[in-house]
Amino acid sequence: MTVLDGIDVSNYQRGLSISRIVADFVIVKASEGIGYEDPSCHVFAKETLDSHKKLGLYHFARPGKENPAKEEARWFLRIFRPYIGKAIPVLDWEAQEISNVSWAKEWLDEVYHQSGVRPWIYMSESVVNAYDWSDVAKEYCLWMALYHNNTPAYHYDMRHAGTLVHVRHWSRITCWQWTSHGRLDGWQGNLDIDRFYGDTAAWEALEKNETLPVRKSDETIADEVIAGKWGSGAERDHRLREAGYDPNVIDAIVREKTRRKSVDELADEVIEGKWGSGIERKQRLEAAGYDYTAVQQRVDEKLATMSKQYYTVRSGDTLTAIARRFGTSVAELVRFNHIPDPDHITIGERLRVH
Repeated sequence: MTVLDGIDVSNYQRGLSISRIVADFVIVKASEGIGYEDPSCHVFAKETLDSHKKLGLYHFARPGKENPAKEEARWFLRIFRPYIGKAIPVLDWEAQEISNVSWAKEWLDEVYHQSGVRPWIYMSESVVNAYDWSDVAKEYCLWMALYHNNTPAYHYDMRHAGTLVHVRHWSRITCWQWTSHGRLDGWQGNLDIDRFYGDTAAWEALEKNETLPVRKSDETIADEVIAGKWGSGAERDHRLREAGYDPNVIDAIVREKTRRKSVDELADEVIEGKWGSGIERKQRLEAAGYDYTAVQQRVDEKLATMSKQYYTVRSGDTLTAIARRFGTSVAELVRFNHIPDPDHITIGERLRVH
């Protein structure tokens, strides 16, 4: 079987000259969590491509409530985008909350949907076999770490590497990180050494940017669900997941769209422009089962209130001074506020001035 041998690096190996290292591929750290970009990422990536080696870029995950999967994916994507079609994206899964398989799947899906390139996932053999990765294994390749010993390994010599073990869920392992004590000419320290099971054409097939169908917004999908286009119950949830949508998010939008709204809520939405104008507004409100006349009346009331301006009386104020300040007259202030005695106003009193 044809294989490729390579290394994975990060800023810890800064100063390493990729062009002087014998390697078929280099997998470079790009980012971590949200906000961290590896300082050596672009240097190593450029050297890898310039030396005609295959390239991978990986993101070290920091899953948790403060770091939603999609936000971490988007942070990685801003670094990965220039390399789409030239590199394979990878999720490095070894930090806290390693049992959170759904977080990892969400990250992988987001990167795929935004880039058209299917990421790999990297993890140790123990993590692979500890959790249910069946949904991930259907779509994404596995790069697995498994060290049988720490004997220094020179020039990709695998005589002491041991053998791969059987893992759950994946029928094959795409890439094996078999030692962290690799030694290659051109670098004095240890290196992580990897083996890719395939030839250059196989690698290039995995880095290829797929043409994805235009992704509809969650709002559009919710409208389709309401129209009955996605079925119902478990069938609907399954179809939504298969298409890359979160059923819980879609359900929340559907509930909001189908919830019976008060006249006040509708009036606010009309003012915000959500129901159109003129005859279109009337038709849409009535089609949704609402009383157009009642809603429009409340809209007019709210707009009238919004156009009013008020002033709170302070020490030393007089109606004459307030009228002068706001470009009106004492007579208007008296009329607006039903003031019985123009010579007597109270500190803290709220007066309409327009």
